[in-house]
Amino acid sequence: MDSKVIGERLRQTRKHMGITQKELAETTALSQSAISRLEKGEEIYASVLHHVLLFYHEKVSLDYLFSNEFDINDSRLFIHNAEEIRQIQSEQIQHISESLQLSTASAIKQLEFLKHTL
Repeated sequence: MDSKVIGERLRQTRKHMGITQKELAETTALSQSAISRLEKGEEIYASVLHHVLLFYHEKVSLDYLFSNEFDINDSRLFIHNAEEIRQIQSEQIQHISESLQLSTASAIKQLEFLKHTL
């Protein structure tokens, strides 16, 4: 998914929630210009995206936000209760854990390769 699509989805979600860029910037300790650039897809710095996603993670299903089925008017986008939040967070933690395990295994293989080429 390219940066313009990500930015547009984040912009739509923010507006749907009735939040201004200024309010989001203040809440996330980012500048309004950083939020604007992110939403325009001009710059997607990991740290900016991380802060914005931390803000959204208890309010929005991040899986759905980044899915091919995304529709701003679909009720699956917004989280409605604590159990749903726990379930989604559990799934996200599992996904992150699996990604880290794969990354770690890959990094170890690369280090082993480098070690043997010396």
